[in-house]
Amino acid sequence: MLLVVSWPLATSPGQSWVDSTLRQLEAQFARTQKNKTVEALVSLDSALRAFVDSIYKAFPYQDHTRFWNDRYAKLGLHLGYFTPYFGYSEQFLVEAHAINPSSPLRAYTLYSTIMGIQTSDGLGEMPGLDSAFQYVREFPTGPFAKDVYLIIANFYKDLFMVLRDGKQGDDDYKYDCFEEYIDQSPIQQQRDRTQRLAIEFYEKVLKLDPANSYARDILSEVCQGTVSSWSYCAD
Repeated sequence: MLLVVSWPLATSPGQSWVDSTLRQLEAQFARTQKNKTVEALVSLDSALRAFVDSIYKAFPYQDHTRFWNDRYAKLGLHLGYFTPYFGYSEQFLVEAHAINPSSPLRAYTLYSTIMGIQTSDGLGEMPGLDSAFQYVREFPTGPFAKDVYLIIANFYKDLFMVLRDGKQGDDDYKYDCFEEYIDQSPIQQQRDRTQRLAIEFYEKVLKLDPANSYARDILSEVCQGTVSSWSYCAD
């Protein structure tokens, strides 16, 4: 059974807690490099995700630059391009899936086919929608199910805005990103359909994660048709 990692936060977390946790991650990475199995890579991926989540909870909306060292890049870690927070490229899950896409840990590794390796800026990134639907068909309550439902919901939310607002001039890169998903049926029908799909999948997120305030708030905006925040094809 795969060990799910959750880093305990110190009572008053600081530099020593971050340094200690990163040393543990570096040691785990070194062991993984000596024996690259799907299980070892998925475990490392889980540990890195847990660290990024924990450091953000410990230091929300703070500059993480003070904790950074360039050697952490080998762990797939980076500082955000637009915000100075730790991020993770998810590269080890991609590697694990490449080793064996049909392993007993497929419920983890299949997730890597949706967004691939993440960059620090996220410029122009679009989800693999077919892969996202494949994931929730196979693992509707899997370890990444709520993340995948959110990816699908955000995709349809963005497409809804494109259909609602139409093409904004010749250089509308948002429209260009989503144009392949626009068909020849009446725009009103497509707009209504994508709005319904966005609502449906935000509701799926909330069913699995009722405390997800982002999904709850954005769902309200989508229902009203007033949503304006983008998720994909960043400039």
